[in-house]
Formats: sequence, C-alpha cells, structure tokens
Amino acid sequence: MQLKILFFYGLFFFTSFCVFKPLDTKKYAQSKYYQLTQDSLASQFRNIVSKHKSSIKSGWSQVCLTNKDYTYLAGYAGRKKKKYQIVWDSLYIKVIVVVHNDRKLAIISSDLLIFPMEVRAALFNQFQLPKGFDSENIFFTATHTHHGIGGWGRRLMGRAIAGKYSKKQVSFIANSIINAIQEANDKVQLSKVVYSSIATENLVQNRLVASDKNLDTILRSVFFKSIDDKKEAALSVYSAHPTCIPASKLVLSGDYPTSFMRKIETQSKIVTMAAFAAGGVASHRPILSNEQNIQKRMDDYAQYLFYYYNKAKEDDELEEIDCIVSYSTPLYLRKPQLRINQKWILSPWLFHLFFGKYPSFINVAGLGNILMIGMPCDFSGQLSNNLINYALEKKIRLIITSFNGGYIGYITPDQFYHLKSYETRAMNLFGPENGAYISEITKSIIDNYYINYVAHP
Repeated sequence: MQLKILFFYGLFFFTSFCVFKPLDTKKYAQSKYYQLTQDSLASQFRNIVSKHKSSIKSGWSQVCLTNKDYTYLAGYAGRKKKKYQIVWDSLYIKVIVVVHNDRKLAIISSDLLIFPMEVRAALFNQFQLPKGFDSENIFFTATHTHHGIGGWGRRLMGRAIAGKYSKKQVSFIANSIINAIQEANDKVQLSKVVYSSIATENLVQNRLVASDKNLDTILRSVFFKSIDDKKEAALSVYSAHPTCIPASKLVLSGDYPTSFMRKIETQSKIVTMAAFAAGGVASHRPILSNEQNIQKRMDDYAQYLFYYYNKAKEDDELEEIDCIVSYSTPLYLRKPQLRINQKWILSPWLFHLFFGKYPSFINVAGLGNILMIGMPCDFSGQLSNNLINYALEKKIRLIITSFNGGYIGYITPDQFYHLKSYETRAMNLFGPENGAYISEITKSIIDNYYINYVAHP
C-alpha cells in the first residue's frame, strides 16, 4: 500500500514538473538571449548603406482581401460563432513601394488582426517575390481589426483566434501581397515624402490602469506625393485598439481604421490610397460615444480622427534623401513564460504545442529623418512615448508599429508585470523586463541610425 502511495506521489510530482516550471526572473542584461540580440544588431550596424543624395520614387496599389469562399473571422478566442454573416467593409492589402537608386522598400498595410506568421513564412519560403524584394526590405503592418478574415492560424490558439486553418487562405493572402507589390513597383514615379503629426484629445484612454495618463495620443501620417500627377498615398498610424464593434457582432469589418481611410479617400481630391497601421495599441482603448447604433458609433470615432488628420500640419518635406535603410534583426527571448500564477508557468514545450514556435524580429525602415520600427507584438504606446521623445532629441521622426509578421504577445511597461489582467498575465508571454529590454534595443537602433544617416549626411 505504501509503495502504491509513493508511486502516485512520484507520478504526480513528475507530471507536475513536466507541465509546470518556475518563472524565470533572471535579469535580461545577464542572459544569453540578450547577448545574441546585441551580436545580431552589431552585425547589422556594420552593414552601412552607401549614401548618395538623389530623388525618391514611389508607387502604390491595393488588392481586395474579401474572400467569399472563406468566412471565418479573426479577433476573439472566446467568440462562440466564428463565421461572419454580413459584410460591412471590403478589406484590403495596401502597398507603398519606395525606390531610391538601386534600393527598394515595400510598406505593407493589411486589414488583418495581425500580420500572420504563416503568411510571412509562405511569402519567403514558398512564393516568388517580385524582383528586388526580400525579408530585409518588406515592412509588414496590420490595422488590428478584430473583425477581419481568419484562417491563417495553425496551432490550437491560432485556430481559436482565427478560425479553421486554411492553406488556401494563406496562399490567397500571400498572392494578394505579391500582386500588390508588383503593381505598386510598376507604378513608381518621382515623388516627395512628407511627415505630419498632431496630438488628439479625448480619443484614447488607458485600459490597463485607468488612472495612468501616460498615453500615446499622436496621429502620425506619412505622405508619398507624386510630383508629376500630384496624386498621393497616405499612411497613418494611431494607437487606439480597433474594438468599436462587439465580439458578438458577426460582421466583416475593418473597424474604425477602414472608416477613417475611406473618409480620406472619398473626401480628398489628391489622396488616391489611404493606408493604416496599428501603432502602440497595447493598453490603449478608444473612447467611444454613447451612440447605440454600432456602425454610427464606429463612424463617429473615425470622423473625430479625420478631424485631427485635416488639422495636422505637414513637416519635413523630402524630395531627395541619401539612402533607404531597411533590415530585419532577430529578437532573441527567454523560453516562453505563460504564467499560471505569480511564480509558476506552463512548460515551454506545452506552450509551443498550443501556440506554435515562430521566430521574432524587429523591422527597421528609414527614409531621411523618418524612421519606422516594426514590433512583433501588441507594443505599448506608453513605451512608445519615451522612445519617440528620445528619437526627437536626435531630430528623428520615429514611428513605431505593431504586428510585423511575428508575435510575442503584449509588451507593456515592466512596473505592470505583476497585475492580474489580460494584457499582463494571459498575453505577456515571454517573462518580465521585456519592456525595458526591447526599449534598450530600440534605442540602439535609433542611435545607430542617427550616427550613420542623420548626424553626418
């Protein structure tokens, strides 16, 4: 009898050890992953792009993503029904291609929850990209609509969030991107690039700590203006989560970003394509009106944002630049740290079983004094604020976007790591101190860009 009891106790503790692990609290600066990231950055920094001041060319294109053959929605794991019943908006892949001498950059805006890892992998491993484009010069973003098309998540959590996996759907999205890049590249013509920004009021609030007023309220836009035909493409970046539509509403929609883009395209005489990218959306919720009609409430929010868009003043007009800087650098991390309480986590092998195992990286794209950095996460606007001010001291216009084709969960300020909330517990996937860690890496990128491409043009 005692042997049986000992056996079951032993089996219990052995199973528990396989399923659960203690939380890794080692300081990031003392870790191997930190050094690996620093080494990769140093390698990137040695690859200085040759500089020769000359004109910019740009072109743009869009391809519709609405697919009647696949009706699963992506956005909420708890959504009981996964298929949309009504189409409120046509959704798109929008591409802006910039050319400078022999270097190219493609900026991808996708009307999706995130830019899917499976789609990125397919693009670079299974498809032929247009000539001159690869993983180093394609900058992925997403609008972060929670009512966009799904089918792109392979593992259990991917299917819970994005519906039944479909290889055809992944190929459909990938082919749409390839076609849009090719068409935009074919249309390039002499252009100038213009930056604008404006602080908004009463449009976002902190959903993690309601009393915390540290918010990214800035609407940032970059305009690509054709010199010959006077037409423009606009890329706008904002921090409010696109959650105007309740999860229970089974509609295909781009939420407020699509309504906002539509206003720009229909009410402007010169902007022929408006694109949108989610900025530091972690912890940032939209402040919505009391309007009961959901579509009108969403449209009202877009109208408020459009009001500020029209008020924004254009700065830093660039007709010539020294070079296009673009690269993707690996972001090494701890093993997954999905917590079940403050001290214990789900074993990494189980995490990978449920979530999959994907590479993480940071994307960089620089045009003159405009520097875009793409993050593999829901990045917090609270962290963005410090980084944007840091860059501004060096006369760099920094734009941080989320959802670059990798996904490591929510990255929020480290002082909130202990909070029992969705963002800091359920979706903070790789342990403590990542706010400080990624901020340090970002500052290194800013410093390098300043030294090599801004301070000494």
